[in-house]
This record gives sequence, structure tokens and C-alpha cells, in this order.
Amino acid sequence: MRVTWLSHKGKKVLFLNYFGCKNAEEMIEVLHKEAETLRVQTSKVLVMADFSKFPFIKGSRPRTGQKLS
Repeated sequence: MRVTWLSHKGKKVLFLNYFGCKNAEEMIEVLHKEAETLRVQTSKVLVMADFSKFPFIKGSRPRTGQKLS
């Protein structure tokens, strides 16, 4: 599963697994699932993402700290 909840030191962490995404469509699919999950949360959420083995294309790297609308 690419979007899942983990527990670390008593805190919930939303884990986003982009590992091995082969193209932008797969990455966008994970991003949409993340957005769906975060929209129903009523408090702040810790998020951790794994971008290992993602074939970054120049200029396509995701921006960090961006608020989802």
C-alpha cells in the first residue's frame, strides 16, 4: 500500500511510499490518496515520504512545505 499509517513513539505518521514509481501518473495517484487522507484529519499530521528509486526528471521534483488545497 502506498499510503499508510505508522506509529512512532506513540505518534501517528502518514507514510507515503513513492518508492519505485515509474512515471508521473503513479506519483500523482499517491498524491491524490494522500490528499484524500489528510482532508479528513482534524489535527496536525506528521508525514514521511520515500522517494527512493524515483526517476526524477529535471524540474519535476516536488516542492516541500506546499499546502494542498
